[in-house]
Amino acid sequence: MNKTDLLFIENFRMDNKQILNKLRPIYKEIFREDINLSLTTSPNDIGSWDSLNHILLIKRIEEEFQFEFDLFEVIELKNTGDIVNTIQKYLS
Repeated sequence: MNKTDLLFIENFRMDNKQILNKLRPIYKEIFREDINLSLTTSPNDIGSWDSLNHILLIKRIEEEFQFEFDLFEVIELKNTGDIVNTIQKYLS
């Protein structure tokens, strides 16, 4: 198995808490602040979560979890719970 295969297997077995733990450093990187991340965290909770940072966040998540969001999914993402649910969909 190569590194991508191992990453896929690791990601495949993740629950919501594990996904949130992987998202924390991504959020910190993109938004440049410590965030008390939960499933309800939304742009209303993070001052620097604007449209540009939303796209940067999506791109980083795609890189980390090795999949690509559908354009319509990106439009529908309203909070971290939506992001986690979409990641779960791709990992199952």
